[in-house]
Amino acid sequence: MVRVEIRKYGKKPEEMILDIENMWFDFQAEAIEIGQSLHDYVKKYINEHIKRPGSTGRLVNSITYDEKIAMGEIGFAIGDIEVLDRETEKSWRAINWGSSHLVGKHMKRGYFRPGKAKPDRAEFRKGRWYSTGGKMSKYSPIVKLPIPPMYFVEALITKGMERIRKLISDILTKAKQR
Repeated sequence: MVRVEIRKYGKKPEEMILDIENMWFDFQAEAIEIGQSLHDYVKKYINEHIKRPGSTGRLVNSITYDEKIAMGEIGFAIGDIEVLDRETEKSWRAINWGSSHLVGKHMKRGYFRPGKAKPDRAEFRKGRWYSTGGKMSKYSPIVKLPIPPMYFVEALITKGMERIRKLISDILTKAKQR
């Protein structure tokens, strides 16, 4: 919440109201621009931190953006959790915070492409395991390494806080100059 205190004298009330309205419209426009740029930022961040080739893009495509504009209010929402859960089958959590719950367990039945049926380490980093949906099998690969955390949610929050603090600072500076 932003609190406004009027201390400047020497202006007619109509002029002061016009100044405040102009500052509010500037604030709204900048806040919406920040929201849109943060939406682009998180998508770019995820794409830059993808570890395996052949990504489906489901995570990036499921990050939503919604503007929240009402009388006297402004805001934006990036990444609806329900949409992320539905579109990524809840894997976004493991991608963001990492996961080690499958280490030491056999993978579901499937196949590895590209490469040999039993890839060596170098090939495994270049391809993907495609599950056929069958049960775990003692003949399927064993997960040896945890999923490393990407921390895209934290990166978005940090970048957002920087941008919003700068916006508020700029607005307060402009208000003092008027």
